[in-house]
Amino acid sequence: MQNKKFWAYLFSLMPGAGHMYLGLQKKGLQIMLSFVFLITICDWVHIPLIGMLIPVIWFYSIFDVRKVLHLGSFPDESLNFTIPYNGNSNKLIAYIFIAIGVIALIKNFIFPMLDIYLDFRIERYIKTIIGSLIFIGIGIKLLMGNKKLLLPGKKEDID
Repeated sequence: MQNKKFWAYLFSLMPGAGHMYLGLQKKGLQIMLSFVFLITICDWVHIPLIGMLIPVIWFYSIFDVRKVLHLGSFPDESLNFTIPYNGNSNKLIAYIFIAIGVIALIKNFIFPMLDIYLDFRIERYIKTIIGSLIFIGIGIKLLMGNKKLLLPGKKEDID
């Protein structure tokens, strides 16, 4: 058993591989694909902010393998590393992809075009303003969210 723990810990350094070694194929594959997907998206659209999620998946993988080995029992394969899916998650995923596309377009096309016509200080101010407006817009959208929650038998809205 000690040898199996060593190999599981060693394989867990590659996200998902430790889970696969322990027989949790689905979970290992999901972790590995999400890790590689984030690296690909981060490199493809040149947005380093997305790269902040890469260590989160990496450490989750290592600590989850450790937890499985520490408990000594393997969780049910039906317990997946997935985002819960409902009707609203399609909209959330769509908003995420739209935001990534808009940010990539601005960062990789519009700002290089502005370099030709603007001083670097003005360009930096514009970048700061656009970034700030994006965060303010996201914050307002999150605050406004689903304000209307109607309870059965009641006619007024609850905030």
